[in-house]
Amino acid sequence: KAPAYFAVRYAKAPWNIHSIQQKLLGEGQHLVEYFLEDSIINIFIIPKNGPPSWITTGLFKDTLTSLVKRFQSLASRPFAEGNKLSPERDVSFCQTTFTLYKLLLRPIEQQQGAKPTRLIIIPDQILNDLPFEALVTDSIHATAPVTDSTAEIIANIKKKHFVLFQY
Repeated sequence: KAPAYFAVRYAKAPWNIHSIQQKLLGEGQHLVEYFLEDSIINIFIIPKNGPPSWITTGLFKDTLTSLVKRFQSLASRPFAEGNKLSPERDVSFCQTTFTLYKLLLRPIEQQQGAKPTRLIIIPDQILNDLPFEALVTDSIHATAPVTDSTAEIIANIKKKHFVLFQY
C-alpha cells in the first residue's frame, strides 16, 4: 500500500544525504534531528537543497527536561483552581513555550540558505513529549496576558512551519 515507505524502511543500503534530499524531502522541507547530551543539544539539519548543517546549543538536559515538563503541566491544566481563568498562568505558559521555541526552532531559522516552511522533526528523549507546533514563535504572545483563555493564546500563535514528526 505504501511502496515508498516500504523502500525506505526495508532498504538494504543506508540512505545518504543526497538520497534524502532528492527522494524524501519536498520543496521547503527540512529534516531536523535532535540529539540530547548531558550539557548540549545537537541539531542536525538536512534541507531540501544545499548542504546539511549541525548546530550545537549549550543547555543542560535537566534544564530542558524541566522546561518541557513545565509546558506539559501548564498545557494540561489551563485553568487555575476553581476553574477560574488565570492571566498569570497564560503568561507563564507563553513564556515557557517561547523559551522552548528560542532553544529548539529559532536556531534552525537563523541558518543560511532557504528558510524552511515544513519541518520533519526527529525528536530525542524528552523532546518526544513536546508538541513543537504549539510553541509560541512571537515574543508579543509570550508577554501579553489574555483575558479569555489559554485557547485564545494558542489560536493567536503565528504558524511559521508545518510540523511532521518521525519517531
